[in-house]
Amino acid sequence: MTLLPLKPLCPKTGGNFFRPYPLKLERVRNVLKTLHALAGCLTTTFVYHAAVRGIVIEALESELEGDLDIRGFLGLSNTVRSGFENIRVNFKVKTDADNIEKLKALSKLSPVFDMTSHGTNVQVNIERK
Repeated sequence: MTLLPLKPLCPKTGGNFFRPYPLKLERVRNVLKTLHALAGCLTTTFVYHAAVRGIVIEALESELEGDLDIRGFLGLSNTVRSGFENIRVNFKVKTDADNIEKLKALSKLSPVFDMTSHGTNVQVNIERK
């Protein structure tokens, strides 16, 4: 069993549990892939755009967290979304101090950041085979 930094709401009180929620990794793998895609795309965006602009990055680490109320995914509540309510991306970058704001601005160029932060219209079609 893997402990994930998810903070679901208590079904009885509606209050937050401020502890990790135990879930089997297989059950949340696709949701985690979204976070991996975001981390990978942001990292690639930083590295490529920094290189073009002459910004030196000696080291880069990322950590992502998301708030997910599992009741939405399970269809147990109509008032809770089925995806992440919030996503936090934390980077530690070994670079000159004056590059930090430049890197923050570059994050806006990440396609996955754009899709997750601005919403994307998705059309689902289902046909009988």
